Amino acid sequence: MSESKLQKSCVDWFKLRYENRGQGLIVSIPNEGRRNARTGGRLKGMGLKAGFPDLQILKSGDILFVEMKTTSSKSATSEKQDAMHGILRQLKHKVIVCRTFDQFTCVVDRFMGS
Repeated sequence: MSESKLQKSCVDWFKLRYENRGQGLIVSIPNEGRRNARTGGRLKGMGLKAGFPDLQILKSGDILFVEMKTTSSKSATSEKQDAMHGILRQLKHKVIVCRTFDQFTCVVDRFMGS
């Protein structure tokens, strides 16, 4: 399964289980893809950050950052992603890399229940 299909499945599941019941919010900041220098500069000026996690899950008073990757040996976090995850953890946020649907649902259920 591709990373984008995995992410869509996880988002759909979250919406049904939590968001549609008013228990949380899931947000994606599209950060992938190539852009020309002008567009890249404009987006950077507007606050886009390289390496920012794919998904943000919000519940009352807390946030979980989720980086989606597949189980492929070629699917590794980049240096920019690792650096951003480090910054978020220094700020006392939870950051997780999820590689499967089952891992995502387990981690999110635990986060939403805490």
